[in-house]
Amino acid sequence: MTLQPHEDVPAQGTTYGNGDHRIIGAHFDKMAEKYKIGSKKVEWIGPIVVFEALQAEINKRSLNNNDLFILDLGTGHGELGEHFKQKHNGTVHVTGVDLSQEMLKRATEGKHIDRAIHSGAEDLPWSPSNEFHIVTCVGVLDFIENTQNFAKEVTRVLKPGGLFGFCYEPQGTEFPGVKSIKHHTPTLRGQFERNGAEIITIEEQPSIFKNFITGVPVTNNIMVGRMPD
Repeated sequence: MTLQPHEDVPAQGTTYGNGDHRIIGAHFDKMAEKYKIGSKKVEWIGPIVVFEALQAEINKRSLNNNDLFILDLGTGHGELGEHFKQKHNGTVHVTGVDLSQEMLKRATEGKHIDRAIHSGAEDLPWSPSNEFHIVTCVGVLDFIENTQNFAKEVTRVLKPGGLFGFCYEPQGTEFPGVKSIKHHTPTLRGQFERNGAEIITIEEQPSIFKNFITGVPVTNNIMVGRMPD
């Protein structure tokens, strides 16, 4: 069934526990041990796709030789941190945020993140403004219905000229994911632009993973943006 996007409906669908942080955290605590196996089974490529999109912007802006402070929201096992550390040879400092203590434990043990924060992605009171050069977020907006505060916080913690990149399931996908919230792209874009961000690219990734029940590909959009200098 095709979901039809509506401009007056910023989000469609439901998720685990209707977005309750405790329920989502407990769900991923149970998944943590077999998460990598499951990711391979469903051919989940979110981390590498977002990494490559951001790395292209880093190259354009000659940031490769700088120490980079990165915030990875919904870090899981720290795959995005791993990609950045491999590329930048120790010149990145990754803060990983997750609702699952077990996921954070594995990301820390793998040395993919340097700091672990047990928190959601919509509210970041522990972070001062202008702390990070890059904010990443993959597979997390599936669990966030109200993205207004998410956009406000991401833009707040970014340094001037800082980059952000994330993936999300847009409304109107032919084969929607299971237990995921679908977002209205113009609404999401507008929330970031109202907080001063420039959206650089929004690109469709037609198969970011395979639906674990039906096996059909699930579409995501990759959004990359930046804050003004």
